[in-house]
Amino acid sequence: MIYLYIGVRDLYLPAAAAYMHLQGRNELTAKELLAFPYFRPAQKADEGRLYYLGTDADNHPVYIACVADHPDVFHNAVQSLLTVYGLPPTTIQVVPCLLENLQLAAYFRLLTRIGLDTLADRLGLKIVLNRLPDLVREGVAF
Repeated sequence: MIYLYIGVRDLYLPAAAAYMHLQGRNELTAKELLAFPYFRPAQKADEGRLYYLGTDADNHPVYIACVADHPDVFHNAVQSLLTVYGLPPTTIQVVPCLLENLQLAAYFRLLTRIGLDTLADRLGLKIVLNRLPDLVREGVAF
């Protein structure tokens, strides 16, 4: 099975959930998250692009992606492609990791554009640490 964690205009939450999946833990420290290479604000160029993060303990590949809007459309497109290639729908597990407020993604991008990347990362970290228990409870993070 292939795991694909997607965020809407966001890479912080999908990166954190995927990292927890790869580590096989439900807890992460701020230091670990900030050191993770894809724990950063999503840019326009990131939208629709898949990033390979590695394989989990069961040797399943783990990816993250960022979409501009409508993660359900992205999920349906993935399922349609699987059908076209004759693969079962269970080949890819699409896991949405959504911000509670999409305006936060705009703040991340704005902070990055004006050169305050560190502040964007600190805000992203606060959001992820706040949302982490929800991700675990929803079964998004392993």
